[in-house]
Amino acid sequence: SDIALHSQNFETSGDLAYDSGDFQETLITIATGAKVASSGSYIIIFKRQSSGSWQIVQQVWTGTPPPGT
Repeated sequence: SDIALHSQNFETSGDLAYDSGDFQETLITIATGAKVASSGSYIIIFKRQSSGSWQIVQQVWTGTPPPGT
C-alpha cells in the first residue's frame, strides 16, 4: 500500500502525546495488482520511553471501506 498522513492536531503533555488527522491510501490487490483508493481519519497516541524516544502505544483508523470490499 501507499499511505499519506495529513496531521491536523499534535499535542504533548508530559510523557504522552497524540497526533490526529486524515489519511489517503492506495491499496494494491496482490492477486490482480488492482489499485483501490481508501481514505479516513486517524489518531495515534505516543508515550515517551525512559530512553527519551517516543513509542506508539495506541492507534485508531476509521474510514469508508473502498468500493467493492
